[in-house]
Amino acid sequence: MPLQVNANRWEIWIPGRDRPGDHGDTVEVTTVSTGYFKTMVAIVEGRAFSDDDRPGTPYVAVVNETLVRRFWPGQSAIGKCSTRGGEGPPFQIVGVARTTRC
Repeated sequence: MPLQVNANRWEIWIPGRDRPGDHGDTVEVTTVSTGYFKTMVAIVEGRAFSDDDRPGTPYVAVVNETLVRRFWPGQSAIGKCSTRGGEGPPFQIVGVARTTRC
């Protein structure tokens, strides 16, 4: 359904910052289609999702400017990784979107 938001809360770990057994930081996660950033929110660094980002390929993420300032102040987040719950495959950040309010 257009403009439907499917927000979830995840606990994420940042390699080199969080250690096994630590509680990660809670962030809101929303699943969007590949066209979302073309119509709804501007990408300010890196890229949006593409049709090449699909099951069976490495996990990627687009984060917003607020998250970048929180975890990597003064740095680019492109290429940085995080994991969900400190387990499983990492998500590599491929894009930074402008922070907006819903």
